[in-house]
Amino acid sequence: MDSLTNAVALGKYPSPPSRELMFVLNKNQQSKLMAEFVRFVMSPKQQGYLLENGFVPLEKELINKEINKLSASEL
Repeated sequence: MDSLTNAVALGKYPSPPSRELMFVLNKNQQSKLMAEFVRFVMSPKQQGYLLENGFVPLEKELINKEINKLSASEL
């Protein structure tokens, strides 16, 4: 399992079976609750549960980029 998740993390394993999962948010219907949920999911603690469930955690740079998008949309 470790070699498989490492291959996915490095982009060496083709899609399918690996693919990115994402949330799609409608800017017109964003709420503070939805933004906090996305922040919760991207928190280090929650990202830590992914490997044991067969998913690859996001890189910190990507998490920061996406969190910044949330912050910018709340202005």
